[in-house]
Amino acid sequence: MTSGDLSSVLNILRSLYKRTWTLEEFADGVVFREGRRAALLQPSDTHSFKSFVRGVFVCSDEELQDVPSCNQVDFSDGSMGSTSMKGFVMSLQKSSQVHHAVLVEQAFGSNLRGKDALQFFMQMLTGSVVQHGKKTYRQCRGIPQGSVVSSLLCCLCYGHMENVLFRDITKNKGCLMRLVDDFLLITPDRNHAQTFLRVLLAGVPQYGVVANPQKVVVNFQGSEGGGAFPDIRVLPPHCLFPWCGLLLDTRSLDVCKDYSSYAGLSLRYSLTLGSAHSAGQQMRRKLMSILRIKCHPLFLDLKTNSLESAYKNIYKLVLLQACRFHVCVQSLPFAQTVAKNPTYFQQMIWDMAHYANALIRRSNTGLVLGDGAQKGSVQYEAVELLFCLAFLRVLSKHRPVYKDLLPRLHKWKRRLERLLGDLRLARVRQAANPWALLDFLAMQM
Repeated sequence: MTSGDLSSVLNILRSLYKRTWTLEEFADGVVFREGRRAALLQPSDTHSFKSFVRGVFVCSDEELQDVPSCNQVDFSDGSMGSTSMKGFVMSLQKSSQVHHAVLVEQAFGSNLRGKDALQFFMQMLTGSVVQHGKKTYRQCRGIPQGSVVSSLLCCLCYGHMENVLFRDITKNKGCLMRLVDDFLLITPDRNHAQTFLRVLLAGVPQYGVVANPQKVVVNFQGSEGGGAFPDIRVLPPHCLFPWCGLLLDTRSLDVCKDYSSYAGLSLRYSLTLGSAHSAGQQMRRKLMSILRIKCHPLFLDLKTNSLESAYKNIYKLVLLQACRFHVCVQSLPFAQTVAKNPTYFQQMIWDMAHYANALIRRSNTGLVLGDGAQKGSVQYEAVELLFCLAFLRVLSKHRPVYKDLLPRLHKWKRRLERLLGDLRLARVRQAANPWALLDFLAMQM
């Protein structure tokens, strides 16, 4: 299959969530048609803007010539959710976003029959070959890894299993979540938790599911946590429960990032600055880009986390950003040092603080976070002070390198402390507890 065919297969998998067929119906009577409906060309001085509306149509052989009567599944790019040319034009007119533009209808489409897609899946599932040494083995269990459709096939399998076996496990209270094959059950009912654990540990042969006890974590004592399955990791009832790189507080359900994966790793090998001519500018762009990715709403949203937890998440995030800052400074060319231009690097830290403030407010749309030192719950000055404290804690360990920058940060810190009230200042200092640095002690810089 070509890359275009593979894209069609991905859309087919997504459409399978909307409808169920038998294998015979899928192979004999189903045709998937994928088409691009329209292109919007808007000339300007700097660029040409293009917008596409894509649709996947599930048709029978008889319906193939009559596309509008097909069962339609919409996968639109962008905010335009129309699946017809008329609807697309009307949505553009209502939004009043387009002026002096040419709208071109494009008759582009491709058909993929169900039997061809089924043949692809069967070949993928039964034709996986692994070479170990001089011997070649054919995989007979599990889904071959490495393909872009592997996780989707896995989700289809586990999703069906959830609907069959665990439909009522969170009917009254609780939440069952899954990231591909990593399950998380949050429930106040111990019996439900034990039932769920018992089913997974016993295995589900019809789905090929076998749980590895060494990867199972619980925070309650049960028969499975005792002598029968000694490899299970049992945590205290109140703890930070790990799941997929996250830590969930079992009492408050606050969410924070698990930084234990950084232990023993060196940040230096994960950050490169490229050419020596514009290393300082590349350093700024790289740090800003990383900051945008790491400021995830899951850690900053006050509807998900308590205010105390959000402050701690911000401080640890900035603390790691300060470590990256130091690693980048160490990678600068010999002639480009902080001592030669401390103002530039101070402004870089200042810009990161402003950008983090914007990302925090974007993650809390609808909430009043405050724009002054004495108003709101997460003030601009509070975030800036967290930046000051985090960078001072990291950079103070390397005073000869930052001897011209540290006095500026201390001055900035004193000004912010005067602006914040006692309560807000105490909240910042509580989040910047020295114990927060323990998460990064095993990390190499």
